Order: sequence, then structure tokens, then C-alpha cells
Amino acid sequence: MGVLFRLEDVTSHGHRAPHILLQSQVRPDLDRLPAGYGRADTRELTPLLDALHDGLTVHYRIAAGAVRKSGPTTRAAGAKPVITLTGGDADQCWQRQAEEKAGLKPATAHATPLDAARGERSQDKSRIRHTRTRFEGTAVITDAHTLRTTLLTGIGRGKAYGCGLLSIAPTSRQAPGAPTLPRDANSPHQPSKCCPASEAPCPCSPHRRR
Repeated sequence: MGVLFRLEDVTSHGHRAPHILLQSQVRPDLDRLPAGYGRADTRELTPLLDALHDGLTVHYRIAAGAVRKSGPTTRAAGAKPVITLTGGDADQCWQRQAEEKAGLKPATAHATPLDAARGERSQDKSRIRHTRTRFEGTAVITDAHTLRTTLLTGIGRGKAYGCGLLSIAPTSRQAPGAPTLPRDANSPHQPSKCCPASEAPCPCSPHRRR
């Protein structure tokens, strides 16, 4: 089904509440949610995807696990196959991922450490721990085709633990006469039934639940 999701705390009317942003290739059946589960809305991503073009400036947000694979010499010395990155190393990791795999050239970036996601492998019941960081800022689209693919498929590791969902939204700083994203559908400044009012840019995904 190609499901991606991200959990966010959103402040509305002075109260913080968890919101689940869910993106799927298949439209979710909201009638199957338990009674009293919460309010749920859906929105198609197609208008956003169709409006993307090289040179457009967008807000972005993603929860990701910044890691690098250790080399043979390092592993032989006892290092783990995958090494978690923090601080400036994590920032550089996201910069490379954005440019090489998302078709974005970050202009600004802000990193916020998140609680680690934990789970259990089904094969041997061993514990899994994914260190997560939220990266957000502004970026210029350098490859709209690559960006469309990444928006639909996600990026990086830990997708089963809420990582990899890349969200974008239009900025208000566009060149005069330049094509823009559909602000009425995915505006970071205009509240809607899918996007609660907040100071942060509103993430954009085809199907979202809260």
C-alpha cells in the first residue's frame, strides 16, 4: 500500500494534541475507525504534485534517522554496521539526502531531536531502536521529478517507525509571475480542516488522519 506516517504534536486553542499524518496510495476507509477515535480528514496530493517545478521554493519537514554505514575496517574493530549521527553530522547527512534523493537544495534548516522509536524484530524478537531527528526549513526544488517520487515513496530508513514522510508546503517568497503551489489546498499559513492552525508550516500529504 505504500503507507508513510508521522506523529506530530500540534498546539490548537492552547492545548497540545497528537496528530497522525498518514500518506497512502489507497484512499483510507475512515468509516472503519473505532467510535470516538478522533476526527479524520483526507486530501488528495495530486494538485500539489502537478504544481511542482524546478526553481520553486518550498517549506519542508521530515522526521528521519540520520545514519551512516561503517566501513569494513571499522566493523572489524567492533563497530556497529550502522552508526547513528547527531549534531552537525546529522545535519550534513540530511543535506546530502535532500540533494541526492529528494531533488531539493536546502536553503535553511533546523534540526530537532525526537524521542527514539522502539520496536521488536518479528524474526528473533530482538529490540530495535531508531534515533529520530526532525528536519525542517526551506529549500529550492532542483529536480521536480525526483521530488515527486520521493514524496510518494518516502526517504531513508525507519519508515515503519514514523520516519521518511517528506512534507512540503508553498512559501510566500516567490518571484513575481512565477507559478505557485495550490495554496488553498496546502498552505502553511491558512488553517483548514486538515491542517490545524499553528506557527509551523503545514505539512502536506495525500491522506492524513488525526
